[in-house]
Amino acid sequence: MIRWGSFLEVKRVSKMAKEVDEIMQTYEEDGTYKGTADKIGVARNTVKKYVKLYNAAREEEESEDQEENGAKNRRIEEMTHRPWELRLNELLKETMGQRRKKMRTKASTLYRNLADEGYKVSYSSVKRRVQAIKDQYTPRETFIRQEHPIGKDVEFDWGEVFFDYGCAEVKRFMGVFTFPHGMYRFARIYAHQSMLEVLDIHLKLFDHLGGVPKEIVYDNMKTVVITPGKKRFNPQMIQFSTYYGFSIRMCNVGKPNEKGSVENSVSFVRREAFSLKHTFRDDGDVNAYLEQKLEKMNRYTVYERTKTPFDAMEEEKSHFKQLPGSRWINAREESRIINKYSMISVDGNHYSVPDTFFPRKIAIRILVDKIELLNEQRCIGTHERLSGKGQYRLEITHYLETFKRKPGALAQSSALRAQANSLQQLFDHHYTKKPKAFIDILELLYQTSPRQLVALIERLQSQGIIPTADILKNLLEQKESIPAPALDTYHLDIPVKHEGLDTFDRLIVRNQG
Repeated sequence: MIRWGSFLEVKRVSKMAKEVDEIMQTYEEDGTYKGTADKIGVARNTVKKYVKLYNAAREEEESEDQEENGAKNRRIEEMTHRPWELRLNELLKETMGQRRKKMRTKASTLYRNLADEGYKVSYSSVKRRVQAIKDQYTPRETFIRQEHPIGKDVEFDWGEVFFDYGCAEVKRFMGVFTFPHGMYRFARIYAHQSMLEVLDIHLKLFDHLGGVPKEIVYDNMKTVVITPGKKRFNPQMIQFSTYYGFSIRMCNVGKPNEKGSVENSVSFVRREAFSLKHTFRDDGDVNAYLEQKLEKMNRYTVYERTKTPFDAMEEEKSHFKQLPGSRWINAREESRIINKYSMISVDGNHYSVPDTFFPRKIAIRILVDKIELLNEQRCIGTHERLSGKGQYRLEITHYLETFKRKPGALAQSSALRAQANSLQQLFDHHYTKKPKAFIDILELLYQTSPRQLVALIERLQSQGIIPTADILKNLLEQKESIPAPALDTYHLDIPVKHEGLDTFDRLIVRNQG
């Protein structure tokens, strides 16, 4: 290896001593061989040659100085006497003194500070210097390998996934359970990740397994723990775990690696299931597809395990706790104020309320996939639960009594524009001047589903018939008659004793008398 002194000697005897100094100064500012060569006008290999000689000599000298001066115990060592490196050492000492890692400065920030202070140095030089110090002085963290007894624990976590539902890209949340003993995985897709979704995926897991694991491991998600440092659990989660008989174990704050199996599983499932397919109709379509993919994944062989996850789970099931006699009711009941448009707001979205419900406040039951409107615990309306914010779910039958009093409000109403295109076009083409007649058609929704009514309307229009309330009502009331089979289709092999006709004549006369 070329020593630093030898390198200086080369500079002194070389005719290109000035050029070497210029090369090194320009390289420190630019940080690349090609950029330095272009600025000076020399070959790139020439720049590369002298930079390597410079670095090799400097590293040897630094190594010798470190051994001689006992510098191994210093956090930051002043390795050269260049002004920017001395200033960088000072900045590093300050940032390394931060107790919290997230508050420590990055190389990009250090570079900007040096540039603002007038030092001529490239970002790549600062980055290499910082990385070298990290590699040499950052303590190496050691992880303890864990053994997972059969049927004891399962890990849970959330991950984000993005899908194309035709009209736009949507963000969904994927809950993943991983059994570390055999690496069996169970996952579901949800539009939210509230307590309702957390409990729902637990219930679906228990139904899927036919039992309950002894322990479930979580990170510090708010739906499970209220105060992470003190590990104060959510009261509803405590009730749920008590009901099903499993214990809760939390990771330490900032240590998600303590449940590393599920951390890797979220990425694994997301990659295996959705890296090549991300276009679906809706959440139901996604979950059906995910279920099929998980069936295949759980039959893959797993590193350092002799059995597939599917086979390992068959053994684990015998160690699970039994399900309780009745299923947990996963819903929350609240009340909402009805606004002047006969709508309520739930989780930032808006839902219609029947205009025949007179009180200003209504009780609701919120489930994972729907919202029920209650009147003294009796359901008077149901809406599919919306995802996102600022969306509307309007049921046009909720406004029929108001439309009867205000038929002119029908044309531009949000309720009408929220219906199927066939229904809107029927009004726009044939009933704009006869809104009351169209309201009679809407009243048929009390007797049938919107899908069936729309199908009848499209069927009539395809035949060139303008749908009216009477025509649609007659079609809905029609029932296909089942013709009685012909008598000769019955082949009854029953012997009959034939008597003379005079016997039947006597019976008829007797009955007439």
